[in-house]
Amino acid sequence: MNTDLTFSPELKTALREAMELDYAWIDEINPAELTYEFSPEFKVRIRKIAKMAGHRYVNVGRHRIRRALLIAVVAVMMLGLVACAVVLTKPDIIWNETQNDISGTLDITFDVDYPEGTDIPAKFECIKPKKPWGFKIIAENIYEEARLYELTYENREGKTIRYSQWGHIENMSFGLDNENAEFREITINGHKGYSYSKLGNNAITWSDGIYLYDIGGTADMKTIEKMAQSIL
Repeated sequence: MNTDLTFSPELKTALREAMELDYAWIDEINPAELTYEFSPEFKVRIRKIAKMAGHRYVNVGRHRIRRALLIAVVAVMMLGLVACAVVLTKPDIIWNETQNDISGTLDITFDVDYPEGTDIPAKFECIKPKKPWGFKIIAENIYEEARLYELTYENREGKTIRYSQWGHIENMSFGLDNENAEFREITINGHKGYSYSKLGNNAITWSDGIYLYDIGGTADMKTIEKMAQSIL
């Protein structure tokens, strides 16, 4: 898809003047009056932007971002609206869940709908989570035909973490062990999933509608959660 946009100097000038007028309030923001609580996913992205900025900040909620950067973001949004640019959407995913008391699992399949504009990778893309402190990768495997990517981590204490990423999720059928386990529904960067703890093992499984992810092992749940949240 061609996303290159060309605008006349007159249109650029008009947009710039309108933006400067409409967003003059930015320098007048009173942080004490901002009580809106942003979502965890938004906060993660804002923190990354804030670390990149070096000067002239603007208060946005409880975070600060560079004024020039905010203006640039607003400008891009305005230009996109004027040009009727296509906005990429996320897949709509339905979890079909059945409790299997015989095997002690929650059996799952997916129904996935890809609305027009959904950014679907042309080929399987291996996504590597952020490596936890003190751990090293001891094994890495890519099974392109099966659309499966696996990593194994280990630290000096002998704790291990296994990471798996699958494609073709609309054709998948699997079960999550929830018998006599601490098992609950969670959200990872806006995507539904489940966390699991049992007999010293912890795991998180979730999907973004494109891939299914699973991170688990003998590391503590906090470490596994941080790894999961690093996949944006």
